[in-house]
Amino acid sequence: MSFLTRIAKKILPRPTGQKRVRMQSAFMRFCRVFPVNRKKVVFSSFSGTRYDDNPRAIFREMVKLRPNWKYIWLLRDESMKIENAKIVKTGSFDAVFHLATAGLWIDNCRKDYWITKRKKQLYVQTWHANVGIKKAEKDAQDTLSESYVKSSLNDSKMADYFLAGSRWNEQNYRDAYWYEGEILMLGTPRSDIFYKDHEPYHREVCRYYGVPEQTRFCLYVPTFRNSGTLSCYNIDCAKLKQALERKWGGEWKILIRLHPNIQNEQNEIEYSEDVLNASAYKETNELIVASDFLITDYSSCMFDAMEAGKRVALYTSDLEEFLNERQLYFELDKLPYPLAQTNEELVRVVEEFDDECYGQRCEALKEELGICDGPDSSAKVAEFLVRKIEGKKRG
Repeated sequence: MSFLTRIAKKILPRPTGQKRVRMQSAFMRFCRVFPVNRKKVVFSSFSGTRYDDNPRAIFREMVKLRPNWKYIWLLRDESMKIENAKIVKTGSFDAVFHLATAGLWIDNCRKDYWITKRKKQLYVQTWHANVGIKKAEKDAQDTLSESYVKSSLNDSKMADYFLAGSRWNEQNYRDAYWYEGEILMLGTPRSDIFYKDHEPYHREVCRYYGVPEQTRFCLYVPTFRNSGTLSCYNIDCAKLKQALERKWGGEWKILIRLHPNIQNEQNEIEYSEDVLNASAYKETNELIVASDFLITDYSSCMFDAMEAGKRVALYTSDLEEFLNERQLYFELDKLPYPLAQTNEELVRVVEEFDDECYGQRCEALKEELGICDGPDSSAKVAEFLVRKIEGKKRG
């Protein structure tokens, strides 16, 4: 914690709500008296709930290029340890100080509306999906709070670059994200591992759970519901495991990874020797490449798994209710992924899964979406940002 923020914590009260926001905003304006450190970078992922996703992939490459720069990670859990980075509690006065004085911000979610960027600072918005399934931002404005829209407008105004990994992604930013600035078509950093050897990640997941290396994984990654309900996550894991083993052989385990918005509910799920809690695992995409089969409902990870060459099926037990809550960019039955709404249908989907047909439909969809990812997107982004910070010309 800096000397300045220690003083602030001692002399300022500890209000909540709007009073705290006003104090944070005022403190950020005050911190403008301090110079911008061009070689200090502040990272945040999913509003400080995780050390993962595109910011993590970019961070790892930037450390390789410039190990002596100062790297700050904003996290709610201050007990985390990240090599080559300082952990600062999200929303703290210390976090405000570093945001006000860093040369570069990298985030995959919207920053609060009271945060302001200085002229000498750069801000890269990576977002957290290359291709989205649920309509978002302006396309779903009637489902968003006034404060979120205010934050989004401010965030897009501040951003110097949005990062895209497909033609679809690029156009979606223009249509729905209130953004008119430059888009970097350098790929999706967190997707680099899709184009590398998957086996080391499979071994690492096996070690993490203490299971034999020949274990096969089915990853279940449902999205959240606005109500926070878990009743729709009613897959019969025992029947699913049996179906997977009949279809493809081997010993299977089911990994369940909840969305960050409902991660606090992870202990409400019934786990066992064959049904494992994957909500705390460090990176979703590492679980994807370690698995042989992915099941989701309305999560964009369906496109990530497709890009990784994995089999995907959709389990949508509350399809009608969800469509009343959120609109989608794609009609589910037009996508390559077989669809089930009951456990009986899910078993049948596994039993009748046609790899050849599925593969052909996936290749057609990837072409239609204009995917431009590869094995080195994170390195490309890091190199671009280092050049930009150091004042070198592109090319």
